[in-house]
Amino acid sequence: MHEFVYFFSYSASSKCAREKTLLSEPRDPVKGESGLTCKPDISIAEADATSIDSLLFPGCYGISTLREAHELFRFVKKVVRNDTKIFAISSSPFNLAKAGLLENKRYTVGLSKEDREWLGVFDEKYYTDELLVHDGNLVTARG
Repeated sequence: MHEFVYFFSYSASSKCAREKTLLSEPRDPVKGESGLTCKPDISIAEADATSIDSLLFPGCYGISTLREAHELFRFVKKVVRNDTKIFAISSSPFNLAKAGLLENKRYTVGLSKEDREWLGVFDEKYYTDELLVHDGNLVTARG
């Protein structure tokens, strides 16, 4: 996990009155790329998908380690409704593509064309090299 993205986003969102919850599966502490450890509030299994109105996915190195994170992809599908705001930064649009949420959506991602092809879940027809892409309820950004 890119701690900078997580902490910056958390700090920026602290100005709004909404509750923020750090989810992870499992609920074990997550050590980020620079060595900082984040302690999740709850696991994905403990979360009430119907009460979540937005998701933020920070990027990470080694996104391919999530290729078989089926519980995560099922959870994301449950959470996402037409009004759910989704933010995916750097390599994390992979999670959305794996969950089938990038279908017919313009997106950007911090992965090379070769990596996108190797992962096999991205539709190049909708890819754009822009820094930030907003399509409906979905915001993706290169990191």
